[in-house]
Amino acid sequence: MINTGGSRHPVGSRSYRTISGQCWYEACSMLNDMKLGHYFHVPPRATLFAQVWGILVGVSVNYATILWVCSCLRWTSLRPSSPNV
Repeated sequence: MINTGGSRHPVGSRSYRTISGQCWYEACSMLNDMKLGHYFHVPPRATLFAQVWGILVGVSVNYATILWVCSCLRWTSLRPSSPNV
């Protein structure tokens, strides 16, 4: 549906589009992995557990990396010789 009149809540609309697009991408990726598992005769349950395990590892590594980068940036921007002060 084309919205020519604009939106009353553009931030909410954009957030919904972003989140739904990411969910759609992840769902397609998981289905492609299931298809690949079917081609290699891997049981669907094993494929699903491998996907869940990969997601859990990926989320924890990404979160730890974000915390590390933010702590480094905070220390760098608080130095007296920093141009941001």
